[in-house]
Amino acid sequence: MAILHDLSAQGHTIIMVTHDPKLAAQAERVIELKDGHVIADYQTEHYKHTDKKPESILGEHRKSAFGSFIDRLLEAFKMSLLAMRAHKMRTLLTMLGIIIGIAAVVSIVGLGQGSQQQILANISSLGTNTITVNDGYPRGDPRRRYNDDNLTPEDAEAVGNQPILSVSALR
Repeated sequence: MAILHDLSAQGHTIIMVTHDPKLAAQAERVIELKDGHVIADYQTEHYKHTDKKPESILGEHRKSAFGSFIDRLLEAFKMSLLAMRAHKMRTLLTMLGIIIGIAAVVSIVGLGQGSQQQILANISSLGTNTITVNDGYPRGDPRRRYNDDNLTPEDAEAVGNQPILSVSALR
């Protein structure tokens, strides 16, 4: 911007096209266009050294920041519709990819939740008052059969004599 200001001070005419209002505020004169039509033409506050009054086609009617935001949003929407119409195959493939991705995520989450509920149902069907005690042989470590500390029928009777427990089956 300093180079542009220096060139302007030397008498050169500078024409700058920008969407940035901060850059436009550094110019002497700003002309706002929309769809090829002039909607505002005024001198900026930055250059009040001239005796000319600010020119404006629309007088004091200027859009608010919210109105400008809505205009930019509508313009972006129009451009997106035009791009989708111009590139139909790309739009179709993009939509297909999004649909497949969402379907995959929903399926995986549903499968995970269904499996979790089935596992919890199986665990709760076992009951909370059942304890199974095995001595480790024959399903466990085969070396257990040579140890002298295996469970005996007397151990099962001792457990069965507890007031809060009962032994339902003895192998």
